[in-house]
Parts: sequence; C-alpha cells; structure tokens
Amino acid sequence: KQENILLSDEGQPLLADFGLSTILGDEKMYSSSHRVGGSLAWMAPECMTGEARSCRSDVYSFGNVAFAVLTGELPYNGLADYRIILKVCDETSPGVPVEDWSKYPQLRGSIGDLLRACWSRSPEARPSISTIVERLTTL
Repeated sequence: KQENILLSDEGQPLLADFGLSTILGDEKMYSSSHRVGGSLAWMAPECMTGEARSCRSDVYSFGNVAFAVLTGELPYNGLADYRIILKVCDETSPGVPVEDWSKYPQLRGSIGDLLRACWSRSPEARPSISTIVERLTTL
C-alpha cells in the first residue's frame, strides 16, 4: 500500500514494512497456512479467501498502488472491510476498484488495460512483474 512506499531525498522509491514478506522461491511461505493479514483494499482475492498466495498476488496489489499513484485516490476508498471483500471476491461483480472508468481519463488506453490485467481474479491471468516493467517502459 502507498503508506509503505517512502521516497529518498533523491526521489527514489523505497519499500517499507515487510511484515508479510516472504523469501522468493520459498513456496511453503506462500501456502494458505501462512498467516493472513494486511490491508484489504490492497489485497488480492486469493489472499482474502485463504487460498495459496504467489508473486501474482503482489501483481494484483501493484495494480492498486498504481491506481492510487495515477488517480490520487485510494482503491475502494470509504468502503467497509466486508464490502471490499464482497466486491473483490464476488464472481458477479467486476472486482476492481474502478466503478466509472470515464471518471479517470488518465486510465484510458494501455495503462487501463494493464491495470485490468493486474486485477484479474485468476492469478495465472495476471502479468508477471517483468511483463509489467516491459509494458510500462513502452508507454
């Protein structure tokens, strides 16, 4: 979440609060028995439902951070936790923090497509971080 991204004096982003971090490649750390915590507005659906987490869970969260940076708004701002869970996990809802895409002209085109891909309910359908970097460098 945005509160955990700090800026150095030179403007470089620095990550803070590694309370839920895991060691890359340590698959048992991503098991559903690993503790669940964090802020729901930034969390992937599989994290809310206790399913296995993966690097693709972080991609979903990246989409929410990018949304906040690009719009100046928090994802699911003003919603109670139970409403966030329903919105994200209910298969009949879009499951994304954007209700009205026309409200955000800065999300039109490729960047909006990238955010939609990051917010896919299926972790396998989300792009990898390296794909995200490639797509961002071409914008």
